[in-house]
Amino acid sequence: AQSLPYSADVQQLPFELPAGFSAVVAPQHSKPMAPVTDLLTRVNYIPGPVVDTRTLVGGRCYVVIWSPQNQLGKYVLQTGHRWPFRLGYWAQIPRFWWQIRGWFGQSRAGAYYLGAGLLLATFWLLLRNRNEHKL
Repeated sequence: AQSLPYSADVQQLPFELPAGFSAVVAPQHSKPMAPVTDLLTRVNYIPGPVVDTRTLVGGRCYVVIWSPQNQLGKYVLQTGHRWPFRLGYWAQIPRFWWQIRGWFGQSRAGAYYLGAGLLLATFWLLLRNRNEHKL
């Protein structure tokens, strides 16, 4: 990003920083962190460094994820501070759940059971309503 409010040790970056750009280099934790369980996916992960900053001007930001010791596994990049209250976001939660579970290689069987249960409940309600109208 251009015009970050502070500079960083850009010598640590695995590439040369383009002219006119500044960088935030997040420090590694000095000791291992305790795993955290995500409420939505029930996936355990070890939290990494937190970078909480604002740019002075709007525009495009580039994020580079790397580990100098090549010890980096799967990672999550979280942006923002609050849960959104838009209905469109909450309607996508099942899709997010499906994608994240697949990404971490975990079972999606719960979705199949839920789908089968909803299908059976729908058929049962339709048959029940149909039989009531015949009487």
